[in-house]
Amino acid sequence: MLTGSGRTALRTCAFLFLVPLVTASPILAAPVVNSIAGDLTHGSAITIAGSGFGVKTQASPFKYDDFESGVLGQRVQNGWYTSSSTTGCWPIYSDAHSRFAGSAERSAYIQHDKAYNSTLGVTGLNWGYGREAYISCWYYCTTTGAGSRNFKILAFRGGGAGNWDGPDFRADMYPVNGGGHAYVARPDKSLIVDDWSLGGNLQTDGWRRIELYMHTGTAGGGDSDGICLGWRNLSPWWSLTNFEFDFSTQDYDNIYFAAYFARDQGTPTPCMWWYWDEIYIDTTRARVEIGDASTWSACTHREVQIPSAWASNSVTVTLNQGSLDQFEGKYLYVVDSTGAINASGRLLGDQTYTLTVTNGSGSGEYDEAELIAISADPAPTGKLFAWWIGDYEHVADRMEPLTTVTMPAADISVTATYAWAYELTVNSGTGDGLYLYGTVVDVQADPSPTNMTFAEWTGDTGQVADPLAEATTITMPTHNCELTATYETALAGDLDGDGFVGQSDLDIILAGWGDSPPADPRADPSGDNMVGQADLDIVLDDWGAGG
Repeated sequence: MLTGSGRTALRTCAFLFLVPLVTASPILAAPVVNSIAGDLTHGSAITIAGSGFGVKTQASPFKYDDFESGVLGQRVQNGWYTSSSTTGCWPIYSDAHSRFAGSAERSAYIQHDKAYNSTLGVTGLNWGYGREAYISCWYYCTTTGAGSRNFKILAFRGGGAGNWDGPDFRADMYPVNGGGHAYVARPDKSLIVDDWSLGGNLQTDGWRRIELYMHTGTAGGGDSDGICLGWRNLSPWWSLTNFEFDFSTQDYDNIYFAAYFARDQGTPTPCMWWYWDEIYIDTTRARVEIGDASTWSACTHREVQIPSAWASNSVTVTLNQGSLDQFEGKYLYVVDSTGAINASGRLLGDQTYTLTVTNGSGSGEYDEAELIAISADPAPTGKLFAWWIGDYEHVADRMEPLTTVTMPAADISVTATYAWAYELTVNSGTGDGLYLYGTVVDVQADPSPTNMTFAEWTGDTGQVADPLAEATTITMPTHNCELTATYETALAGDLDGDGFVGQSDLDIILAGWGDSPPADPRADPSGDNMVGQADLDIVLDDWGAGG
């Protein structure tokens, strides 16, 4: 069974299902998770087996950082683009607000006390038409003073690192008046689309999760199939859809976190402290998450896992416990590149596996290696049980209607199948009954009558192995069959059964002459219960005959 250690959660938060983008791509079956192998410990690798996971060309995300490798108080490194308009205010590694109670877990700390104070980002995306971006990140913020009139919490921008103009997508917050908006702009800063549905509450003094999904749509021709969706905590945060991205001169090639802070003029100096953690950036929605409920929509807390291998039927991830209290009792989800997800989460920990028996009994939830008796339902009229199909490699004898299944560490199903049966009628013998096509049936002739011997089988002998043998077999054809055992008269005078009537047979008569009843039954071929002239006449009549 999977085991693991837990960490106490500071708080819980729900991650939202991303609405699939409708494209010309073929609709694939949703992911199905059959089994999970590995140790449920933070930082361990587990392998997820199933189907419908789709394609993820690069298994690992484009960028992922939990900031645990940084030195407290030092400038954030590890390939991040960082900038500051004030000396000494670079983004630094901090443990001021841990996501995990009782630990010194690190995050990236950014201080804002004036415009363009400090920024954390990723550059050089080369993000053109037909490209996607998925971002998941956690934030924690506190404020002092009168607050900000404009805070750009997240931005996509073009024109190279540090360029604040060019094409632009950003989410702006206005904490003072409780408003905000998300918009997409062309390189000349003219708006493509603008959404003022963002709520202005920054939800300070607690860890929250932001998710973003963008798709640039198709190139040129006025196609309005661009999409940009955002989520914060449990609710959709913004939705910009059906617009055309414009890459006439520049790409959206940079991502900035905490991109801008504009304080109110003539007020006490406001300040905002911002902490970022678990930043996950990828060019596809395909990912793995672990949540606290058996269905995606019911979860109140999920954590993104870090993939290292991805195939359509197998995914390997490094476990990221985040602020989940433990892995046991939680549920695993696989999201494919279209946004489809397994309908029910896969339970982690001391889990059982589902056996589904169709046309029979034995269905249920069982432990790995458990031995389960299964039974096929009675056959329909005119048919017989044929064999088990499905995951029959776990069935002890797939040709038997009553058998057993050894449960693997995966959900499996077996189905009892039936086929038309054909009747075999055996006259003067045994073996008749109903059989499937191809069944090899033993047939046996009845004992020969007195003074007779078995001759041959007659009737439908085309599939009989040896029609001249009293005990033989028939392979059932696709029709009813009838066989009859026949006999022929034996030489009455061949008393010793050597196939020839002669002196040895006469000796048997003479040795028992006058006996009544006969001491040797062979000496009374006439059956009159006395050895005498009638018996001698039988031998003499057959004298010299051979079988």
